[in-house]
Amino acid sequence: MSARRHTSRRQRNFLPRVQVSPLKALIFLALCSPLFALIATTTLPDAIAPTNPELALRLSPNHSKALLTKAEALRTKLLSLGNQEGKGETSARVENDTNHEDERSALRAQIRQLALQVAKHDPLNSRALLLLAETSGNTEETRALMTSAVERSRRETAAVFWLLNDAMQRGDTEATLKYAEVLMRTRPELNAYVLSQFGQLGDNDEARKHLVAWLSEPRNAKLRRTVVMTLPDYVRDARTPLKIMEGLTAAGLAPSSDELKPYLNFLVRKNHVELAYFTWLQHLGPEGMKKAGNIFNAGFEDDTSGLPFDWQIAATRNATAEIRRREDGEGRALQLRFGVGRVDQLRLSQVLHISPGSYQFTWRYKGEITGKRGLRWRVTCLYPPNDALLETPMFLGRQIEWASMEAVLTVPDRPNCRAQTLALVHDARSPSEQLLSGEAWFDGLALTSMTTEAPTVEQPTK
Repeated sequence: MSARRHTSRRQRNFLPRVQVSPLKALIFLALCSPLFALIATTTLPDAIAPTNPELALRLSPNHSKALLTKAEALRTKLLSLGNQEGKGETSARVENDTNHEDERSALRAQIRQLALQVAKHDPLNSRALLLLAETSGNTEETRALMTSAVERSRRETAAVFWLLNDAMQRGDTEATLKYAEVLMRTRPELNAYVLSQFGQLGDNDEARKHLVAWLSEPRNAKLRRTVVMTLPDYVRDARTPLKIMEGLTAAGLAPSSDELKPYLNFLVRKNHVELAYFTWLQHLGPEGMKKAGNIFNAGFEDDTSGLPFDWQIAATRNATAEIRRREDGEGRALQLRFGVGRVDQLRLSQVLHISPGSYQFTWRYKGEITGKRGLRWRVTCLYPPNDALLETPMFLGRQIEWASMEAVLTVPDRPNCRAQTLALVHDARSPSEQLLSGEAWFDGLALTSMTTEAPTVEQPTK
């Protein structure tokens, strides 16, 4: 016990003895007081301004972030009152609107006062300029303030949005394109609205020239792709995207097949198949048009573009389809390979645009296919009720050498059959018949008119 007391006493002797002079303490506090004041008036208000602006303003009466937090809360309340307009019965709505008008005016005044206080001490604050613009009753002043807000921050979306609408209403195409570009670069989720504005510009010949020139600028290459591929869904005139693409082509910026595909699919979907077909022919150019027969790329010599009037080949379960060189070296052909399993649906087709009449359909085939049901070529009308016009005999079993086959196709003169779909299908009628294995090759497809006069296709009305 005594040894333990001795050890404890010895340890206490090693502890430093600190004696603080009262004078030194006062000097230390005097020197640190500016730092404490700085923290209390800047760092602390910054930290609490988003959650407790009132306390932040007690510490720093002109703190911009705290003032804006208060203003934004009032703005949210003002917007909620605006959203309540038009609700309820007529008489109650009139009385409600009258009651709310005084409240809205008071809120605008409070917001403006807070924004003015921020602008006084922070004149470059873009949010303060936006709030001043929103509470201004003068259009010219509002436009000037909105413009200043965007010049200080391109991410003031409300200001950009207002300026875009204002430019459209004034018919100022250059300003419209300027603010549309800002919106597309900073808020791509609002592209749908911008594209609807572009659709209106595209309907006007003069405005369309400015739009094409803007799309042609190198800095807008990515935006150009977005506009070309998505604009069809936002136009009133189905020809507007075509006119824009023609302008881009004249500028040496012809759309790629990937960029053209959404427009062609849009036209086909909207029952404008004639316009889609001739747009596609223009895209092919003189050399490509020489190959555009009743079936495009009928010999599978070229890679597919995926466009509606070319072969569309998509991956499907347990099956692959590709264009590859023939084993005998005689050019290229379509090869299909099937694993051991179910093949529920092949996705290999092409939209045809042939006139009413009779045609001889010929093709070459070889392969070995095992299953309950095999493959067949099928031609249907493009539009509902999608009448079946031709179903070839089923390809099933073994065919080692290339064999030539033929069938007769008759196209009726009906509105839903102005265009047709040629597809290679697995003719399974139930899940038990979907089992398929082996491989098949196809080549040398042709569709020859059996009438004395070559069928003609009317040009779409301009």
